[in-house]
Amino acid sequence: MTVERPVTIGFGPTTIAVHTDDEALHALIAETFRWMPGHAAAGAAGAALRVRWDGAAWCCTEDGAPAEERRHSRRLALRWVRQRTLECIIAATPDLLWLHGAAAGLGAHALVLPGRRGQGKSSLVTALRAHGARFLTDDMLPLDPAAWCVRPFPRTPEVRRDPGAEQPASWLLDVEKVVVDAGGWLAATPLPIGAVLLPAATRGAATALEPVRASEAVLALAEGCWNYADHGARAAAALARLVREVPAARLIFSDADDAAAVASDWFARVRPAPASPPPPSAV
Repeated sequence: MTVERPVTIGFGPTTIAVHTDDEALHALIAETFRWMPGHAAAGAAGAALRVRWDGAAWCCTEDGAPAEERRHSRRLALRWVRQRTLECIIAATPDLLWLHGAAAGLGAHALVLPGRRGQGKSSLVTALRAHGARFLTDDMLPLDPAAWCVRPFPRTPEVRRDPGAEQPASWLLDVEKVVVDAGGWLAATPLPIGAVLLPAATRGAATALEPVRASEAVLALAEGCWNYADHGARAAAALARLVREVPAARLIFSDADDAAAVASDWFARVRPAPASPPPPSAV
């Protein structure tokens, strides 16, 4: 049965409409982007994505695109929607640096958590809620280098059941995670960056903070930058300047709740005073 009403997704100047005839997939997409409703404005950029079930696979297309892609599970179809939505949003916001990372607001500043998959970013950012954090983003981190702030990108957070565990290469293609309700702790506005913390989830490890060299912090930020090539040397200079301006450390942990307590205490000690302006732009 066709679902008549599309899911609309909004961020900045763009609104994306996702159409599907699969009610279960429609519900998954709506939950994923529940906190990012689209509000189309006159002249706003946009895209239309379509996913239909043909009896054997989910057929994925974008209006204006020449080819159709097929996915053989509902979660893979959802992954296609998430990926194309993100690509459309990145294309519509060329002024931002898009990093692989999470971020939470604590006080007047953002704690940035960059890193590769499986390092516990989602587990840590959601556990910070118990310490008064506001949710900025779980997976994709839009950094505004003109104001040195993180913009909210509240795609519904999802947590791995076992962060830090070794996973086969195929795990990434069809992984199932636990959805976390973001209601009641969303950050409403961008927040200036107060510190960078590199999560390092390790099974059985005691929670410990370690110092990191500036080069390590820059690499962790840069290697997950989706649009690094578009910014080139400006991105490298901006990230290097950021690491010089704000504190950075690595947090090793296996228990996310314990790690969140340590991270919150560390951030309270190192973040700028509330009245301090953000660092000047390097771009």
